Amino acid sequence: TIDVEPTESVPNVRERVSKLVGVLGIVRDNRELRELVLTLFDRTFRITLSIRWIVFGIALLGLTLAALQHLWERRREIKTMHVIGFSPQEIVGAYVVERTVVCALPVLVGLVGGVGLGWGLTNLVNPRAFGWSLHFSFSAVPLIIAVGFIAGVAVVVGCASMGFLGRTISEATLSDE
Repeated sequence: TIDVEPTESVPNVRERVSKLVGVLGIVRDNRELRELVLTLFDRTFRITLSIRWIVFGIALLGLTLAALQHLWERRREIKTMHVIGFSPQEIVGAYVVERTVVCALPVLVGLVGGVGLGWGLTNLVNPRAFGWSLHFSFSAVPLIIAVGFIAGVAVVVGCASMGFLGRTISEATLSDE
């Protein structure tokens, strides 16, 4: 750093330092450095947001495929439920409720783990490792996103399973099992 006296002209000092440094370095003032740092932070957080949406997409795909596999393994049970008098709507409704609960458990565990990790980073790691004094605060936004994610998974699984369930129920004979 170079501190400039109030009587000095910043552009003149900058020009003299640039001549002195030449091609060995870049001369920037505090405002330029601050803008570059803020730009870097903005890019970093945009990448983090993109990664978050990619993770949500992969989780949704994984949960949907796991749910469809679970349906495939329960063909006999679904056929039995239909034969003893359950309507297709009742079967799909029960399955969507079951999938919602099964999807909710890992999301809730993830939320608790995330809150614990955030607390640990802000109260334990950052003050000791970096000397930062950040205050931990909880936001309801991730909770709302998680609830929306669970509801979305239930709807996607319900819609994706409708065709499979319809075909399974229409073949509702126990003779081939």
